[in-house]
Amino acid sequence: MDALLAATRKRAFNLVAQAYDSINVDDLAAFVGMPSSEAAQAVQKEGWDADPQTRFITPRKPCAVVDPVLVTDTWIDCSLIVIWHFL
Repeated sequence: MDALLAATRKRAFNLVAQAYDSINVDDLAAFVGMPSSEAAQAVQKEGWDADPQTRFITPRKPCAVVDPVLVTDTWIDCSLIVIWHFL
């Protein structure tokens, strides 16, 4: 159960990093399902910037990750289109 919770929180942090340029620590805490104090500590581990005065977090944007399944499916779809045109 702990592994599921950790994976879900990691995904939530990743989604926040993709969607927000900055977010209030209380809003982040509600989104990831943890107390504000824990969320503030967790963002430091992620290497995000946190301003204690304004209580705003600036997420570090994640590197672009290519999903090999999507690439393969797209390649297959494009290949089938090309083959279809030659028939």
